[in-house]
Amino acid sequence: MDQPIDGVAMTAPETEDPIVLREVEITGSKPAQTGKDIAYSAQTIEEETRKSRRAKKKAEKKAAKESVRDVAAIEMADVHDLDASRNVLTYDSAGAAEDANVRTEIEAFQWLLGQWSAVDDQQEVSQQWVQRNNFSLDGQAVFNVNGQPYKVQRMQILKEPDGVYFIVASLDNSSEKRFRLKSIDNQQAIFEFNKKNALPEEITFQKLNKDTFLNFSNAPRAQYEQAKEGLLFNNLNYSRIKN
Repeated sequence: MDQPIDGVAMTAPETEDPIVLREVEITGSKPAQTGKDIAYSAQTIEEETRKSRRAKKKAEKKAAKESVRDVAAIEMADVHDLDASRNVLTYDSAGAAEDANVRTEIEAFQWLLGQWSAVDDQQEVSQQWVQRNNFSLDGQAVFNVNGQPYKVQRMQILKEPDGVYFIVASLDNSSEKRFRLKSIDNQQAIFEFNKKNALPEEITFQKLNKDTFLNFSNAPRAQYEQAKEGLLFNNLNYSRIKN
């Protein structure tokens, strides 16, 4: 119990918090922090830290999405890089019109997609065509004698900046010939080799109906088979192989 001093009763001062931390300030101007003040400060710092982390993660996710879009745009542009070692199709302000034009030219050969077979008195030849993208059809020809393959050729119908090409080469690409599209209509396409005295000078795809086409050159078979390039392209009537 408080003892009176000079007849006046003295009581202990009431505090809001049972725990009071007092600091001796050099200036004596800053009030002491209570336990609640310290707890509130720690909580505020923690909340601000969480907010900062959430904002950082949100920014990182946004940057990642933008990066994915950038990569996708680059990949779409790379589709126009048909053959990086030789040719590049680039997009400009008229890119959409150019793309539509390219697609139309390649669509003219889409009837070739699938598997085909032709037989003559000496061999059986099969062709298979797939579409790689809007600018290219890829094909392969396998020559068989007595049921055994003895030669394989790689083929391609490719849109390049200066025209459409039919490309034929050995499987290891050791020899390659490029024929530029000379003329095309609903029935046939004629590709012309750009060097004089070459065998053959022209390759023709003649569509008879949706399941039959003629593939022939203007070079005699005996001469063509003796060509140094070693590429075979016989005059054959192909029929579609139906699954």
